[in-house]
Amino acid sequence: MSNEANRVPNCAPAPNLFAYATSELSQDAFICWLIKWSENASDPELRGLGHRFVNAMMSKWGGPEVKEISKAEVERQNNHIDVLACINDRHVLLIEDKTHTGKKSGNQLNDYRQAVIDGKTPFKIKSEEDLFGIFLKTGNQSLASKREIEKEYPYKVFDRDDFLEVLETYQGDNAIVLDFRQHLTAMKEECQQFHSWEEHKIDNWTWGAWQGLFMELEKQLSDAEWLGWDSVPNPAGGFLGLWWRPNGMPEDCTVKLQLENDKLCFKLDLYDLPNEKKWEWCERITSQSELAVKPGKMGSGKVVTVAVYKDGWIRFDGRGVLDINKTVEVLRSAEKILVKAAKN
Repeated sequence: MSNEANRVPNCAPAPNLFAYATSELSQDAFICWLIKWSENASDPELRGLGHRFVNAMMSKWGGPEVKEISKAEVERQNNHIDVLACINDRHVLLIEDKTHTGKKSGNQLNDYRQAVIDGKTPFKIKSEEDLFGIFLKTGNQSLASKREIEKEYPYKVFDRDDFLEVLETYQGDNAIVLDFRQHLTAMKEECQQFHSWEEHKIDNWTWGAWQGLFMELEKQLSDAEWLGWDSVPNPAGGFLGLWWRPNGMPEDCTVKLQLENDKLCFKLDLYDLPNEKKWEWCERITSQSELAVKPGKMGSGKVVTVAVYKDGWIRFDGRGVLDINKTVEVLRSAEKILVKAAKN
């Protein structure tokens, strides 16, 4: 037989189940499946992974660590709760599962918890200390959103990095686990693409990479007040914006900094102020530094741009690749301008 006949054809990458099973219901199913494995000894690697997953979620509340899991009961969409699990007839995990969407509106998260406390679900708790609320989100999420959830609701956030930390301990070959781990890894890797952004290839800057950049800036600017980011709709199609108040601002000051694509704007909230205040703030800010200039057009809404940072805010190194350190220096420079204007 010829060598040509023995040659293996080039193969395409193996398809990933979760490239198609993208809904939150599919993720619910994986979570239920993995928790259920924590009691099943037929595959020690999967049982260990399920056990570590349960303990990782409970550790968000400071424990207790469950040494052995002899029983894991799991319910999906019971009383509209995404995932409800009872471990060893005692500990109840109440899981609100999200991929890319935010928290539910109104008081639903509290209602789910109350349903468990009131005995409306199959799992009865002896003490509220045995109930562990988990807000599990695998999509990108701002620090401000995480803080808001944990401040307003009796839930702890379990994010993609938390999940990957558990999944990366798995040494087995189960295709479902490997696909889900690769799925989350690919999402994380897209977020990191901003590190290789090139100055003249802005069309290649994906939405996920913008979110990754903003998540990095949140860490760098962690001393700021109510820092956060989200999509902002407008007639032109919208943009991903990040906004914050630098540390040291007077409490009654309604000016903030906002990133809008490649623009760094000084924004004024006029809801409780007369309209002419926008001209006063424009002068106050632009008089502090030649780096702060008047906007091309002063808006007429309740939140207006009163100044912009000259030449944008994204900086590149000598190779034309994004320089995160120089970029943060620009943002810190804008903070100093705004704080100085607010105090004068």
